[in-house]
Amino acid sequence: MGRRRDTGPGASLHGILLVDKPLGPTSHDVVGWARRELRCRRVGHCGTLDPAASGLLVLAVGVATRTVPLLSAADKTYRADVLLGRRTTTADREGEIIDEVRVDPSVAPQAIVAARGLVGAHSLPPPAYSAVKVDGVRAYARARRGEAVELEPRPMRVFSVANLETAVDEPGTLRVSLDLRVSKGTYIRSLAELLGERLGLPATLGGLRRLACADLAADDPRTLHPQARAEEGRRPDDKPWWRLDLPEGSPTAAASLIPIDEALGLPVFERPREDEVLRRLTQGQAAPAAAIGAGDHRPGELVSLVARAPGGALETLVLAEIRAHEDGPVLRPERVLRPDKVPPSA
Repeated sequence: MGRRRDTGPGASLHGILLVDKPLGPTSHDVVGWARRELRCRRVGHCGTLDPAASGLLVLAVGVATRTVPLLSAADKTYRADVLLGRRTTTADREGEIIDEVRVDPSVAPQAIVAARGLVGAHSLPPPAYSAVKVDGVRAYARARRGEAVELEPRPMRVFSVANLETAVDEPGTLRVSLDLRVSKGTYIRSLAELLGERLGLPATLGGLRRLACADLAADDPRTLHPQARAEEGRRPDDKPWWRLDLPEGSPTAAASLIPIDEALGLPVFERPREDEVLRRLTQGQAAPAAAIGAGDHRPGELVSLVARAPGGALETLVLAEIRAHEDGPVLRPERVLRPDKVPPSA
């Protein structure tokens, strides 16, 4: 059976939606809310946030869902609170305490040094309570059944640590707050436990907020800030139902869509609709990078070629990779997007 086509009222909507996910709902809850708001089934997110985390959730709408792998692979920035002196089953506040010691506030200077030392490459196992699949079953589902879950270490990288602070919020624990810019696949809970190990202390993630995905930020004025409340009744998985609503006076989700070419943060080359280079790329053929003035870009770099309809709406978007060639750099098409309609660029 072929894929069901989206023929609802929002079928002509295409773009990127920035949502400040509140604490409580899952990322899938937010996607469901956006589908209802936009009346469009074709919505996907670009990187999961746990229910206990808040912050930027990037949603792709319409043909923009074809850019999800690109945006999911982008570096992300978080504000994390690490609690020293406590370790839990889930590596965050949601789990049961399995180790606890009293931490003297005098540890703070050492904690700052150790936190700065997180910059670099790591090979760490994801938390047992994570969405990683083990033999087709989510690790957290196995862990909840009481099964022993041992996950293989995965590559993670911390590019920068900034805005370090320490505080004593609870007697016997020390909170270390920091901004972390990390690679795709990095589990902040794993880094929290690593920080504790380097100090010889149990540690857990006390709070997490995603600040940015590449150049897209939670404090962007176009970001939506829905409020969440738990509804009566429970799901079969014993989780609450969440209702999401925009504050009164907020712009609608449809009005907040960002044009795809603007959201990707790639070099943009505007081309005429009948451009020969554009024609070749849309047919899956390579084209000389110099023909559009991209000859100075490095091999492996992505660029976007854009053609617009007479009214200015995005008509064709080609994501192309620069490849080395004996006759000079060439463009190789990676994605060709042809939205029927997008909101005009601001």
